[in-house]
Amino acid sequence: MKTVSMNENEWGNDLDFSGAGITEGKYEIAQCLEIELGSALNEWFLDEEYGKDLEVFMNKPTADEIIVEVARVIANEERVQLVGEVQVEVETASRTAHVSFVVEEIATGDEMEMEVSLDGTN
Repeated sequence: MKTVSMNENEWGNDLDFSGAGITEGKYEIAQCLEIELGSALNEWFLDEEYGKDLEVFMNKPTADEIIVEVARVIANEERVQLVGEVQVEVETASRTAHVSFVVEEIATGDEMEMEVSLDGTN
């Protein structure tokens, strides 16, 4: 599958309409997971399963609750499977969590190491 690339800028993430603004393969899957993990559930009103459950992050979650929620979001992506365990580093003062995990693309067997930062300040 191909999709428009997202680029990080001073205002957050934005669509990249430059000549090289198309992403595909494992990079497109990684982009999808990053967007889903960064989005709050019900933010995308047309798909009630899209994104992470913001309530989990608003109520001072434990590392175990974060792991369960991240694994749920990864499980929604049909093209990958979680490999190994989800590592979480919680920073309670800033209400953020840094999460790392490895997923395997089912079609090719390629593994992708990913890191995302999640927060409850949205």
